[in-house]
Amino acid sequence: MRTLTRKLLSLLLAFTMVCAMVPAAMAAETRTTQEQPSQGENQQPGEGDGSEETPGPGDHKHVWDDGKVTKEATCTQDGEMTYTCTDKTCNETKTEKIDKLGHNFTQSITSGKDESGNSLTAKDATCTEDGLQVLKCSRCEVCTSRVVEKLGHDLDYRDITSTTHTAHCLRTGCTYVEEDAPHTGDPCVCGYSSTAKLTADGNKINSTYKYDARVPLNVSNVSVSNGSLPAS
Repeated sequence: MRTLTRKLLSLLLAFTMVCAMVPAAMAAETRTTQEQPSQGENQQPGEGDGSEETPGPGDHKHVWDDGKVTKEATCTQDGEMTYTCTDKTCNETKTEKIDKLGHNFTQSITSGKDESGNSLTAKDATCTEDGLQVLKCSRCEVCTSRVVEKLGHDLDYRDITSTTHTAHCLRTGCTYVEEDAPHTGDPCVCGYSSTAKLTADGNKINSTYKYDARVPLNVSNVSVSNGSLPAS
């Protein structure tokens, strides 16, 4: 009876020890499993598994050629440049806009039409009226215009006295004459000055003389007060 009891106690002790060791063994196995990489975790696609990855349609990277102009740009319309992928198995193309050129008005002509079809005619400026310059685009037939400001009179002053002068315009085609006009100041635009003398040197115009403001009034035979002129 005692022998059987001892055997039972020994079995119970052994079972207790085994039960105590199982959780520790399971925990160790769990740690080992977590530390080891799963199969294929560090493998590159197609390595170690006997497979090879083929790029899909969306993975193709286009390499474009230098392109060619498929629509020329004009003064008023954009053009178009077309590029083709250099991969022989790829037929993809893309297009890019070429900005319109704009007009280049450089050629002066006598007449033409603007962008709206209105006629333009060149006109020379005169002393009293503005002129019109017509310019043609170097790339097309469109023209534009710009105003040329009037020239104003190119006056030559004659018959100068101490109080008045006569002005003639020298421009071809202009008949403007301002006779016996009063002086506008001292000195006057005609050259008259109350502190200058009349001289014939380089100033004789139509048998009359201009006042020369550069020469002081110190000659006895010239009277500025009454506007008398020395003999020519």
